[in-house]
Amino acid sequence: MGLVLRPLDDPHNKVVKAAARLGVNREARERAGQALVEGPHAVEEALTHSISLRTVLYSARLLDRPGGRELLDRTTWTRARMLYVTDSVLDAVTQVEAHQGIAAVVAYDLPFAAVVPAAPVLVLEAVQDPANLGALVRSAVAFGFRVAVTRGSVDPFNPKAFRASAAAMFRAGLVRLDYAWSVPAGTSLVVTDAHGEMAYTDWDWSRPTALVVGNEGAGVSLDLARQADAHLRIPMMPGTESLNVAAAGAIIMADAFHRLNAPKVPRRPAE
Repeated sequence: MGLVLRPLDDPHNKVVKAAARLGVNREARERAGQALVEGPHAVEEALTHSISLRTVLYSARLLDRPGGRELLDRTTWTRARMLYVTDSVLDAVTQVEAHQGIAAVVAYDLPFAAVVPAAPVLVLEAVQDPANLGALVRSAVAFGFRVAVTRGSVDPFNPKAFRASAAAMFRAGLVRLDYAWSVPAGTSLVVTDAHGEMAYTDWDWSRPTALVVGNEGAGVSLDLARQADAHLRIPMMPGTESLNVAAAGAIIMADAFHRLNAPKVPRRPAE
């Protein structure tokens, strides 16, 4: 009779507890330079973008999923510690209602910068809601924006933020801005403002631009608003409230992407 591999059923195991701590404790993530990512898609993205896997926890639920065994084979070839656990242990580790059979501890680098990356770039100033931050990063990647995060913002590797990004965190080239930061010479600084003087469709995106979106309640800080080259508003129906910050950012970035990438229509020759 062959050897039967029994799953670990101890939520107090040292490795399990360390992984779970990364899911709930920002200080632990930043101290270790590691984060917990959940689900097959997140692990696939980590492998695709050569993100170092430190620990992989998986359960029988993964093997029942289409492509689950293939994903497990790929992770086995990394240098990660592989830990076969029960579904109840993964329930204790992950922050989702129904896990998909796999979670991984990954190493990540979120460097500090005094200058925002090259334009076009999205600056997240004191964005507090993890779902908003994740959605903004996802939109930024989709529309060709780099991303910089101020110190007052929620941790991008907060599990809720990471899930909302659909693992786009691995592709965003994220930097964390120092307290005193600036934009590169020749780059315009524009901010979103529900009462701004310029409709977002009037901004010239051929100019290198850093787009700043602010805190959900307070908006962009007064100091930053004073430095801005333009305040962009999104025209809306009378009587409507300002948009959610993630929706506003996505609308403006989508317009910028269209303007920067729209095919040039050749002129018709004179008759």
